[in-house]
Amino acid sequence: MRFGFLAFALFAIIFGFIRIGQTIRLTIIPDEIEQAAPGEPNSLDDIKLRVTDTDEDGLYDWDEINIYNTSAYLADTDSDSISDSEEISQGTDPNCPTGQTCGSGIIDLLEEFSREQTALEQDLADSLPVEQDLSDNAQAILDVLQAGSTPTPEQVKGLLREQGISEDQLSQTTDEELLQLFEEAMADMRASQ
Repeated sequence: MRFGFLAFALFAIIFGFIRIGQTIRLTIIPDEIEQAAPGEPNSLDDIKLRVTDTDEDGLYDWDEINIYNTSAYLADTDSDSISDSEEISQGTDPNCPTGQTCGSGIIDLLEEFSREQTALEQDLADSLPVEQDLSDNAQAILDVLQAGSTPTPEQVKGLLREQGISEDQLSQTTDEELLQLFEEAMADMRASQ
C-alpha cells in the first residue's frame, strides 16, 4: 500500500514539474513564435488559446474551438445547466441539451479521445520502472508534501533543473511565480484524481 502511494506520488510530482516546465517555456516566447502569423500553429495567439480558459469551465479555449466545437465564452454551450467540461467528463454531448437527441459526432470524438488518452496513460505507466530511486530533490519535495507543507523555491528549482529547465529560464521566473505554478500544478493533479 505504501509503495503504491509513493509510486503514485512520484508519478504526480514528475508530471507536475513537467507541467511547470511547459508553463515556464510558454512564458519565454522565442522570436520565431512572436513573428508567426495569426492562425499558424506557432503563433502567439494559438499558444494563448492553448493556455487560456476564458469561460472558466475547465477546458482550454483551443480545445473548445478545435476539438469539442463548444463556445470558449460560454461555460455551458448548450444551456442545460451542466458545464461543458462536466458533460465531456460524463461522456455526454456539450452541444446537445440534456434530454434531447442530437448528432452523435461529438460522442464518437470523445470516445476516440478517451481511448487514445487511456492508451497513452498505459504506455506511460508501462514505461515507468516498478521501483525507482528518487533524486535527492524529488525525495525532499515528496517528504515536504507528505508533511503537508510547501517546498521551498530552491527545492522546486532543483527538480526543474533535473527536468532540463535552464538557469536562464529559471532566472526569468520569480520565486513567487514558481511557487504559484507549483501550487497550480498540484491543484490540477489533485483535481484529476
